[in-house]
Amino acid sequence: MDFSVTKFNWGLLRKCPDGWGSEYLNYDNSYIIVIVLEGNVLYKHKNREILATKNDILIFPPGFERSGFSRSTEFATINFHLETDMDANIFLNSS
Repeated sequence: MDFSVTKFNWGLLRKCPDGWGSEYLNYDNSYIIVIVLEGNVLYKHKNREILATKNDILIFPPGFERSGFSRSTEFATINFHLETDMDANIFLNSS
C-alpha cells in the first residue's frame, strides 16, 4: 500500500505515575504512534489486552477505541494523518 504522512497534529512526552489511566481513548480522524520509553502501559480493546513495555512501538488507526493504564511509564505519543492508496499514487506518478 502506498501512503504518505500529510499532517503531524501534535506530539508529546508523558511521565505517568503508577495507576494513571484513561478510558475511551479514540481519535476518529488520525493515527497515533506510542513509543514506550520506560515502564509499561496496558491497553485494553474490547476483550483483548496489549501490554507494551520499554522500546515497544504501537500504531493505533483512526477510530480504534481503547483504554490505557500506566505502571510508572514514560512514553512519547505522536498524532498524525495519512494519505493512502489512490491519492498517494496520483501524487507519486505525476511528472
